Amino acid sequence: MNWSALNTHINAVLDGSENADKVYVVYGVDDYLVYTALKQFRRLVDDEFAQFNFARFSQADGMAAVLETLNTVPVFDVRKVAVLTLSEKCTEAELSVLKDYLASPNEGTVLAIGCPADVAKSLGTKHCTTVNCAPLSEQELGEQIDALLKEPPARTMDAAARKELIERTQSSMARIVTETAKLKAFSDGNITYKDVTELVNADLDYRLYMLTDAVSVRDSARTVDILTAMLDAGTLPRVIINGLYDRFRKLLHVSLNKGATNDYFASYFGGSPNALYFIRRTLANYTQIRLKNSVDMLHRLQYDILSGKRQEDSAMHEAVLELININ
Repeated sequence: MNWSALNTHINAVLDGSENADKVYVVYGVDDYLVYTALKQFRRLVDDEFAQFNFARFSQADGMAAVLETLNTVPVFDVRKVAVLTLSEKCTEAELSVLKDYLASPNEGTVLAIGCPADVAKSLGTKHCTTVNCAPLSEQELGEQIDALLKEPPARTMDAAARKELIERTQSSMARIVTETAKLKAFSDGNITYKDVTELVNADLDYRLYMLTDAVSVRDSARTVDILTAMLDAGTLPRVIINGLYDRFRKLLHVSLNKGATNDYFASYFGGSPNALYFIRRTLANYTQIRLKNSVDMLHRLQYDILSGKRQEDSAMHEAVLELININ
């Protein structure tokens, strides 16, 4: 199940229409979604007896402490819940202990394990319910924004403002929560597109993707506007060239592996798959040959800067000009 499905499932367990599973493995590249998913399991125990029936553990606490909790019966409640956060791959000894428990978990207990995707894979999930905290869809993000807007002080938001907020935050729920709170504080009623553009900072990644998009459609005027804003914000020319090379390298890789999933690309690129939204949107404007030529040109200019053959300012302007005209 995904993050949204877990929320629905927890509510169903609480109203008695579904049963809680014995083990959940919660993983994903969006740390905020993993964190909030794990918080949901606290709701499965009665508040009055939570000190006896709910426990949080980190990997540093050791598996013996986790098992000691899981092997005791609930106190005045129907279940005992333990949340274990694994920040890195387990040792052979830890993995052996965990796998033994996962193969035959105790009745009346719920174990929720939060971990990176590669750690989840090493655990094996045959006897577990998996929760993939992948980035939310645009519809799911819209529902979460609606919920945030309804919280006091209640506000409304234009459709264009909502879309701009999602794009500027690159679908990051952590940033959406923070930025929505800020927008609500500065608005008396309805949040507009202008509010978002003025109050939500466009970070370097966002500006680079917008620059990539502008050159992809050969829009010289928009390219100059974005480039000027980046330079005025203090972004160094070599940082812009390096960023463009990184984006075009990713565009080419996605183009050559069209059947791969967002999670695969996140693992390969070593970052969040949220950025795949921008890559896939821009990819339609390129042929593989144009992408290959762009990557080669940017790599050449990077080398010229590092070797002292070119000044970074002139190399950056040449790079942007060539990206617009390259075939």
